[in-house]
Amino acid sequence: SIAFFPNNASLVQPTLSQSFTEDLRNFFQTQSRLTLIPTGGDLRIEGSITDSRVSPVGVSTGGALSNRLTITVMVQFTNTL
Repeated sequence: SIAFFPNNASLVQPTLSQSFTEDLRNFFQTQSRLTLIPTGGDLRIEGSITDSRVSPVGVSTGGALSNRLTITVMVQFTNTL
């Protein structure tokens, strides 16, 4: 089971928590044979987003060509088996 990751960063981006949690769940469903259940799984992943920042990657005379989002995540993994 993968719990919802709340955004506890000082600068909160409204959709970051939902996007990160869903992407993490999708990663485990597509890259493993594990079955995802809502709560109480034998393997549990939970945590929170503790920091996020946006920095320019490519810069031109007109401004940033692209930006990089960097997030810091605190994760607790529990294996009940």
